[in-house]
Amino acid sequence: MQLAEQNVELNNILIAAVGKIKSLEEELSKAVTKTQADKTLYALIATQRDNLDYQSKRIVALEKKILDLRREHQIQKGAMTKQVQELEDENRQLRESLNELSRQKDTWLQSKAIFKTRCSPNT
Repeated sequence: MQLAEQNVELNNILIAAVGKIKSLEEELSKAVTKTQADKTLYALIATQRDNLDYQSKRIVALEKKILDLRREHQIQKGAMTKQVQELEDENRQLRESLNELSRQKDTWLQSKAIFKTRCSPNT
């Protein structure tokens, strides 16, 4: 009898052990699944971080290019302003020369008229 009782007791222990093993297998499976999910999540986070770093570098490069273009624009604007000023100065000088030539022409025409009047055979 004692052997039968021991057999029943061992069967109960074995059944409890099998149940515990199944429970541990389920927990292990969940842990493996969670670990895989965590690895996937960490990989996605790393990819997003790399993308963010790349975009940040692109933004910095574009901002630098914008600043360079603004500087170049200012330089060109300054050069154009200088050219405009030079052309305005040249235009002013040409107008002054034209006015002087016009005065000289008027003086010459007056002198010619006086000369004609004095040298005319009718007078």
